[in-house]
Amino acid sequence: MATVVAYVSSPSAKGLVENRSLISRWAAKHRVRVGTWYEERSTGEGPIWKVRPALMEALSSVREREGVVLVISSRASLDVVEEAIVEGLTQRQGGKVVAADGSEPRPAATRLATAFESYEAALRSTRARAERRRREAEGEPPFGEVPWGYRRNASGTRVVRDVREQRVLTVVAHMRANGFILREIVAELNRLGLQSRRGHRIGITRVHEMLRDIETEPLYEPFRKVLKQGAPAAG
Repeated sequence: MATVVAYVSSPSAKGLVENRSLISRWAAKHRVRVGTWYEERSTGEGPIWKVRPALMEALSSVREREGVVLVISSRASLDVVEEAIVEGLTQRQGGKVVAADGSEPRPAATRLATAFESYEAALRSTRARAERRRREAEGEPPFGEVPWGYRRNASGTRVVRDVREQRVLTVVAHMRANGFILREIVAELNRLGLQSRRGHRIGITRVHEMLRDIETEPLYEPFRKVLKQGAPAAG
């Protein structure tokens, strides 16, 4: 039986009981078990990480495991910004947010979650480009940390393609272009015996980062074409 994480909030004890009951009925209907309950007895005005500590604990729990479902009683219990944050953080780990009352994500929250992700990607890209320019100006190799798919040459003076890591990027981009979800991509990488640089299993978070970099970094243009066209990457 699958296990989910549940979060409920209400200013009243009666409301908490009703919300727990709603989620329990949902869990029974879908034949899943609630592994951990997180309750918020009161919320106030302010940033989500200050006024909703139980929700932060629930999100921390989701981040510790890949592909976890976070069940809430209703999306109406969150404002649009809070919903965007919850959706974005959960999806980043390959998980999913489900409302027991059947409410769907609000379009405004979805747009905000996408905007947050784009903003973070833009910041990373800007920092990476600035670092490359600095290193080039000082005569250093072009990358502080060699990007995935590349390695330093024997003399350490330039960056060249790494065949094994390029294969990982090819599998990731091609499977994503054909509609596979992160968990399925991770399973295929493990089936093929493809590992991280340190010889560990490649997880959902790393695959998510690869896809994010493919979308934003100039180095990964061949793989970006894969995502757009659904064709195998060149090279």
